Amino acid sequence: MDEEQKLLIELLKEAVEDVYREKPFLFESYEGIREGLEQAFVFRTGIYLEQKIKGSIGSLGEEYEELRLDCEYNKNHGGKKVTFNFPNGIKPDIILHKRDCNEKNKLVVEFKGWWNKDITKDIQKLKDLTKPNGGYEYLIGVWVKVTANKNRIEYKYFINGKEVDINGENTLIDSIEIGIKNTLEFSGAMLLPSFSIYVYEIITEEKVYFYIGMTGDPFYPSARSAIHRLSGHFEKLDRSTQNQVHKALTELNIDLNNTTIKLHHFPITGYEEWQGSKQHQFINDIRKSKEYQDSDERKKYEAYKRKQQEIAAFESYLIKNKRNLGNRLLNKTSDSSKNFETPEYLKEIEKAINEIVI
Repeated sequence: MDEEQKLLIELLKEAVEDVYREKPFLFESYEGIREGLEQAFVFRTGIYLEQKIKGSIGSLGEEYEELRLDCEYNKNHGGKKVTFNFPNGIKPDIILHKRDCNEKNKLVVEFKGWWNKDITKDIQKLKDLTKPNGGYEYLIGVWVKVTANKNRIEYKYFINGKEVDINGENTLIDSIEIGIKNTLEFSGAMLLPSFSIYVYEIITEEKVYFYIGMTGDPFYPSARSAIHRLSGHFEKLDRSTQNQVHKALTELNIDLNNTTIKLHHFPITGYEEWQGSKQHQFINDIRKSKEYQDSDERKKYEAYKRKQQEIAAFESYLIKNKRNLGNRLLNKTSDSSKNFETPEYLKEIEKAINEIVI
């Protein structure tokens, strides 16, 4: 990816951020976050982007003085803007070009709101419009996923008819010609036992579903890893006692083959791997033997229990506050948080989860 392409991306991102800074925010109403208004978002972005392009002529080059930024521009000279995959015509959300000329096509952008999960056509448009010898050959194409939270905006980039990363390298799907390879990249911390809160975000074409969970055993001073919990929640066997997510998705007739799943993991400090007696034997001992009542092991266990119970109450509190999502919240457990007040060290996690689970 050359400097010109990188600068166009930078200016586009700045324009998008300017829309998010507007007060009142476009997707907010007195009733809360609202969907729709994709075209309005495109229009507002176009206003800011045009200003930024004009202010960057010195960096972009004098040829940009004759370029125009247009929204939903569906013409190619006197006819429709057509491609091999779209013979009936297309109208890109934003293009930066010289009108009635295909020799100076610079930027093409497609936007998609978070409520609309079908992005196939958008991606194909951007591939067609940036493809060599495709008739348009835009310098760069960008796909923007518009979300209610600016921290969750997603971008995809297209050069020479292929999806690329920010460095201009072909992405995995465009590099592999046969089949589809799924790559899961995560922090090694997710393999370690810990106290944590986690959220599954299960995305289908129609809706987004959520499940909120925690790690930390209620009976023994131990904890599973977040990845271990993941396998249990999606276990299909009837004998499993942890497969709430699988059961909920089955009830909703959701096929995992047609979903994208995100795991948001929030580790919580304070967990230490148990170094004392074997956990099961230790629990039996402190119930039966007086010699353990004032022992260091007993004190460590009580400290563990207090921490675990606080995190369990926090989990229940989060679930309770999201019951308004109806069947989009897959948790089936009862809410037992009562008058829970989030402690200071958990407030950042609560804030982050509220930005995800919407």
